[in-house]
Amino acid sequence: MGWLFDSGYMLEKYQERNNVEDLKKQAFYRFIKKTYVLHLFAYVVLVYAFGGFTCLVWVVVRKNLLIIFQFCVKKQAFYRFIKKTYVLHLFAYVVLVYAFGGFTCLVWVMGVSTTFAYQATFLVNSACRIWGNQACNTGDLSKNNWWVTLIALGEGWHNNHHAFEYSARQGLEWWQFDLVWYMILFLEAIGLATNVKLPTEDHKLKKSFASLNKFK
Repeated sequence: MGWLFDSGYMLEKYQERNNVEDLKKQAFYRFIKKTYVLHLFAYVVLVYAFGGFTCLVWVVVRKNLLIIFQFCVKKQAFYRFIKKTYVLHLFAYVVLVYAFGGFTCLVWVMGVSTTFAYQATFLVNSACRIWGNQACNTGDLSKNNWWVTLIALGEGWHNNHHAFEYSARQGLEWWQFDLVWYMILFLEAIGLATNVKLPTEDHKLKKSFASLNKFK
Protein backbone atom coordinates (compact mmCIF):
# COMPACT_ATOMS: atom_id res chain seq x y z
CA MET A 1 0.00 0.00 0.00
CA GLY A 2 3.04 2.26 0.23
CA TRP A 3 2.73 3.36 -3.39
CA LEU A 4 -0.57 5.10 -2.54
CA PHE A 5 1.23 7.56 -0.29
CA ASP A 6 4.71 7.73 -1.81
CA SER A 7 4.21 10.22 -4.66
CA GLY A 8 7.98 10.46 -5.20
CA TYR A 9 8.09 6.77 -6.09
CA MET A 10 5.32 7.23 -8.65
CA LEU A 11 6.98 10.27 -10.24
CA GLU A 12 10.30 8.48 -10.43
CA LYS A 13 8.81 5.38 -12.04
CA TYR A 14 6.41 7.08 -14.46
CA GLN A 15 7.96 10.51 -14.94
CA GLU A 16 7.60 10.35 -18.71
CA ARG A 17 3.93 9.38 -18.65
CA ASN A 18 0.97 11.74 -18.84
CA ASN A 19 -2.60 10.66 -18.14
CA VAL A 20 -4.12 12.96 -20.76
CA GLU A 21 -1.69 11.86 -23.46
CA ASP A 22 -2.32 8.22 -22.54
CA LEU A 23 -6.08 8.73 -23.01
CA LYS A 24 -5.56 10.46 -26.35
CA LYS A 25 -3.76 7.37 -27.60
CA GLN A 26 -6.76 5.13 -26.87
CA ALA A 27 -9.29 4.78 -29.71
CA PHE A 28 -12.24 4.38 -27.32
CA TYR A 29 -11.70 7.73 -25.61
CA ARG A 30 -11.05 9.49 -28.93
CA PHE A 31 -14.38 8.09 -30.14
CA ILE A 32 -16.18 9.31 -26.98
CA LYS A 33 -14.73 12.80 -27.41
CA LYS A 34 -15.75 13.07 -31.06
CA THR A 35 -19.30 11.76 -30.50
CA TYR A 36 -20.00 13.34 -27.07
CA VAL A 37 -22.87 15.52 -28.33
CA LEU A 38 -24.50 12.52 -30.00
CA HIS A 39 -24.47 10.63 -26.70
CA LEU A 40 -26.21 13.51 -24.95
CA PHE A 41 -28.82 13.69 -27.72
CA ALA A 42 -29.40 9.91 -27.58
CA TYR A 43 -29.81 10.11 -23.78
CA VAL A 44 -32.47 12.83 -24.12
CA VAL A 45 -34.30 10.85 -26.82
CA LEU A 46 -34.33 7.66 -24.74
CA VAL A 47 -35.60 9.47 -21.62
CA TYR A 48 -38.38 11.08 -23.66
CA ALA A 49 -39.27 7.82 -25.42
CA PHE A 50 -39.64 5.83 -22.20
CA GLY A 51 -40.93 8.51 -19.83
CA GLY A 52 -42.45 11.30 -21.89
CA PHE A 53 -41.97 15.05 -21.54
CA THR A 54 -42.53 15.13 -17.77
CA CYS A 55 -39.81 12.56 -17.19
CA LEU A 56 -37.49 14.50 -19.52
CA VAL A 57 -37.98 17.69 -17.49
CA TRP A 58 -37.35 15.94 -14.17
CA VAL A 59 -34.38 13.84 -15.28
CA VAL A 60 -32.54 16.26 -17.57
CA VAL A 61 -33.60 19.86 -16.92
CA ARG A 62 -34.10 19.60 -13.16
CA LYS A 63 -30.78 17.81 -12.72
CA ASN A 64 -28.91 20.56 -14.59
CA LEU A 65 -30.70 23.32 -12.67
CA LEU A 66 -29.74 21.61 -9.42
CA ILE A 67 -26.09 21.54 -10.52
CA ILE A 68 -26.23 25.28 -11.31
CA PHE A 69 -27.90 26.00 -7.98
CA GLN A 70 -25.25 24.03 -6.10
CA PHE A 71 -22.52 25.89 -7.96
CA CYS A 72 -24.03 29.26 -6.96
CA VAL A 73 -24.46 28.20 -3.34
CA LYS A 74 -20.85 27.04 -3.11
CA LYS A 75 -19.71 30.59 -3.89
CA GLN A 76 -21.34 31.96 -0.74
CA ALA A 77 -19.19 31.90 2.39
CA PHE A 78 -22.15 31.41 4.72
CA TYR A 79 -23.28 28.18 3.06
CA ARG A 80 -19.73 26.89 2.86
CA PHE A 81 -19.43 27.48 6.60
CA ILE A 82 -22.74 25.66 7.24
CA LYS A 83 -21.59 22.69 5.16
CA LYS A 84 -18.26 22.42 6.99
CA THR A 85 -19.84 22.71 10.44
CA TYR A 86 -23.10 20.84 9.76
CA VAL A 87 -22.38 17.97 12.17
CA LEU A 88 -21.47 20.45 14.91
CA HIS A 89 -24.83 22.19 14.55
CA LEU A 90 -26.68 18.90 14.94
CA PHE A 91 -24.60 17.97 17.96
CA ALA A 92 -25.17 21.40 19.56
CA TYR A 93 -28.91 21.10 18.93
CA VAL A 94 -29.03 17.69 20.62
CA VAL A 95 -27.01 18.95 23.59
CA LEU A 96 -29.26 22.01 24.07
CA VAL A 97 -32.47 19.97 23.87
CA TYR A 98 -31.10 17.47 26.38
CA ALA A 99 -29.79 20.20 28.69
CA PHE A 100 -33.11 22.05 28.88
CA GLY A 101 -35.56 19.15 28.63
CA GLY A 102 -33.79 15.94 29.54
CA PHE A 103 -33.91 12.58 27.79
CA THR A 104 -37.72 12.52 27.41
CA CYS A 105 -37.69 15.88 25.65
CA LEU A 106 -34.84 14.67 23.43
CA VAL A 107 -36.87 11.63 22.35
CA TRP A 108 -39.91 13.75 21.48
CA VAL A 109 -38.06 16.64 19.82
CA MET A 110 -35.52 14.60 17.87
CA GLY A 111 -37.05 11.15 17.49
CA VAL A 112 -40.83 11.44 17.43
CA SER A 113 -41.02 14.77 15.57
CA THR A 114 -38.53 13.68 12.89
CA THR A 115 -40.35 10.37 12.38
CA PHE A 116 -43.70 12.18 12.16
CA ALA A 117 -42.35 14.69 9.63
CA TYR A 118 -41.01 11.93 7.36
CA GLN A 119 -44.18 9.86 7.58
CA ALA A 120 -46.35 12.90 6.83
CA THR A 121 -44.26 13.60 3.73
CA PHE A 122 -44.56 9.99 2.55
CA LEU A 123 -48.30 10.11 3.26
CA VAL A 124 -48.76 13.09 0.94
CA ASN A 125 -47.02 11.28 -1.92
CA SER A 126 -49.05 8.10 -1.48
CA ALA A 127 -52.50 8.87 -0.03
CA CYS A 128 -52.96 11.95 -2.21
CA ARG A 129 -52.67 9.75 -5.28
CA ILE A 130 -55.39 7.38 -4.08
CA TRP A 131 -58.01 9.32 -2.10
CA GLY A 132 -59.42 12.80 -2.63
CA ASN A 133 -60.63 14.90 -5.54
CA GLN A 134 -59.15 16.80 -8.44
CA ALA A 135 -59.90 20.48 -8.89
CA CYS A 136 -57.33 21.05 -11.63
CA ASN A 137 -56.66 19.18 -14.85
CA THR A 138 -53.08 18.03 -14.29
CA GLY A 139 -53.19 14.81 -16.31
CA ASP A 140 -51.95 12.72 -13.39
CA LEU A 141 -53.22 11.00 -10.23
CA SER A 142 -52.63 13.88 -7.81
CA LYS A 143 -55.61 14.67 -5.57
CA ASN A 144 -56.59 17.18 -2.90
CA ASN A 145 -57.18 15.48 0.44
CA TRP A 146 -58.42 17.46 3.45
CA TRP A 147 -57.48 14.96 6.16
CA VAL A 148 -53.93 14.62 4.83
CA THR A 149 -53.80 18.41 4.95
CA LEU A 150 -54.54 18.39 8.67
CA ILE A 151 -51.69 15.94 9.26
CA ALA A 152 -49.21 17.60 6.88
CA LEU A 153 -50.11 21.19 7.92
CA GLY A 154 -51.42 22.22 4.51
CA GLU A 155 -49.46 19.97 2.16
CA GLY A 156 -52.47 17.78 1.36
CA TRP A 157 -53.73 20.01 -1.47
CA HIS A 158 -51.57 17.92 -3.77
CA ASN A 159 -53.56 18.45 -6.96
CA ASN A 160 -53.22 22.21 -6.50
CA HIS A 161 -49.48 21.76 -6.04
CA HIS A 162 -49.14 19.71 -9.23
CA ALA A 163 -51.14 22.29 -11.16
CA PHE A 164 -49.04 25.22 -9.92
CA GLU A 165 -45.69 23.91 -8.72
CA TYR A 166 -44.29 27.43 -8.42
CA SER A 167 -47.05 28.56 -6.07
CA ALA A 168 -46.12 29.33 -2.46
CA ARG A 169 -49.74 28.64 -1.54
CA GLN A 170 -51.24 25.17 -1.94
CA GLY A 171 -54.64 25.86 -0.37
CA LEU A 172 -55.86 28.05 -3.21
CA GLU A 173 -59.41 28.50 -1.89
CA TRP A 174 -60.18 30.57 1.20
CA TRP A 175 -61.52 27.52 3.00
CA GLN A 176 -58.51 25.32 2.21
CA PHE A 177 -56.38 25.23 5.38
CA ASP A 178 -52.69 25.84 4.63
CA LEU A 179 -50.52 26.51 7.67
CA VAL A 180 -47.34 26.75 5.58
CA TRP A 181 -48.93 29.54 3.55
CA TYR A 182 -49.87 31.43 6.72
CA MET A 183 -46.24 31.19 7.85
CA ILE A 184 -45.04 32.52 4.48
CA LEU A 185 -47.50 35.42 4.78
CA PHE A 186 -46.03 36.26 8.18
CA LEU A 187 -42.48 36.11 6.86
CA GLU A 188 -43.49 38.35 3.95
CA ALA A 189 -45.11 40.83 6.34
CA ILE A 190 -41.90 41.23 8.35
CA GLY A 191 -39.73 41.41 5.23
CA LEU A 192 -38.05 37.98 5.42
CA ALA A 193 -39.87 36.56 2.37
CA THR A 194 -39.90 38.38 -0.95
CA ASN A 195 -41.02 37.70 -4.51
CA VAL A 196 -43.69 35.25 -3.29
CA LYS A 197 -45.31 33.63 -6.32
CA LEU A 198 -49.01 32.77 -6.70
CA PRO A 199 -51.14 31.71 -9.68
CA THR A 200 -53.42 34.34 -11.14
CA GLU A 201 -57.17 33.82 -11.48
CA ASP A 202 -56.71 33.35 -15.24
CA HIS A 203 -54.13 30.61 -14.64
CA LYS A 204 -56.44 28.84 -12.19
CA LEU A 205 -59.32 29.05 -14.66
CA LYS A 206 -57.24 27.57 -17.49
CA LYS A 207 -56.25 24.62 -15.32
CA SER A 208 -59.76 23.97 -14.02
CA PHE A 209 -62.00 21.21 -15.38
CA ALA A 210 -64.72 23.80 -15.93
CA SER A 211 -62.47 25.56 -18.43
CA LEU A 212 -61.62 22.24 -20.11
CA ASN A 213 -65.31 21.39 -20.59
CA LYS A 214 -66.00 24.87 -21.91
CA PHE A 215 -63.53 24.53 -24.78
CA LYS A 216 -64.64 21.02 -25.77
